[in-house]
Amino acid sequence: MPFFALQDELLHLMDKRQITHFKIPSYKCIDRKDHIFYFRLDTINEYKEMKVYHYLGMDLYT
Repeated sequence: MPFFALQDELLHLMDKRQITHFKIPSYKCIDRKDHIFYFRLDTINEYKEMKVYHYLGMDLYT
């Protein structure tokens, strides 16, 4: 499944679990490495319920 198809579900799970990263395990990747994506979470003062995730980068692990 293409990554963009999972975007809404990933954001929902990150918000629900209050985490700022997610991992794609090696067995699901062509290069057989774990991919971990990191984000910074910001809130907007005028809209407390709105959250903005900023992509920080990723790590690869074998």
